Amino acid sequence: QAPCDPNNTPVDFMHDPNEPGVDVIRWISNYTFAHLSSILEVRPAPEVPIIGTSGIIFPNGTGTWYPWYRYFGIPDIPLNDTGHFRILYLNDNGSKIAETGFDSFAHLSEGQERNVSFLSMKIPDVDGVSKIVIQNGTQVLVERIVSPNPPKVKIIGPNGAGTFKTNDTIKIKWNASDLDRGDKLWSSVSFSQDNGTTWFPVTTELTDKEINLKIPPYLLTNSALVRVITSDGINSAMHVSMPFSIIPASNSTLIKE
Repeated sequence: QAPCDPNNTPVDFMHDPNEPGVDVIRWISNYTFAHLSSILEVRPAPEVPIIGTSGIIFPNGTGTWYPWYRYFGIPDIPLNDTGHFRILYLNDNGSKIAETGFDSFAHLSEGQERNVSFLSMKIPDVDGVSKIVIQNGTQVLVERIVSPNPPKVKIIGPNGAGTFKTNDTIKIKWNASDLDRGDKLWSSVSFSQDNGTTWFPVTTELTDKEINLKIPPYLLTNSALVRVITSDGINSAMHVSMPFSIIPASNSTLIKE
């Protein structure tokens, strides 16, 4: 018995005999079910600022690192976590303002040749960070400077309100710039056929500002989108096109923008 009903009176876990309209024995009463559901319900973790990192770590402890991206999501590791690999967050003065860690076996997948490990991990973002350092013991694997300004990106084609046909080739074009001169920019392009509910990668780490996308013959939609995310190595900017349609066609080979 548990006081779960609105009047705080005992309720039979199997059923409430005083509940109006109850003429059969139930497994659980409405009062108790609502109470237990409120306690046991699994709620998704809220999205927070994170940094998506990726790279390769070699057996000697050195690494090769790809562009990182700042966005909102759920981190793979929390701040102040333990591990052989250390992630240090430094401010403008070079002082440590936060740290965390991870073990290679937790977030690395073994390479096909069994001599490299591929890392893809979402780490917490920290306000006021100017440099992020990943260390293997005392050995520095990578240092990323957080420049003052994020890049800017704008898709110029397709610009929405258009119609394409299956088997067409869409020329995706965008402008990207950064106030921090000298910052190299990389862009990742994704495509959605359901107005952004799901995204499929087209390309990553592209330094050009255009790419062709061939529409498969089976893809029909009235809510297609293109998304471009541009990174300067850590700071990121994103732009999503206006929706456009894809209709059936027999043998179209046009390049449209």
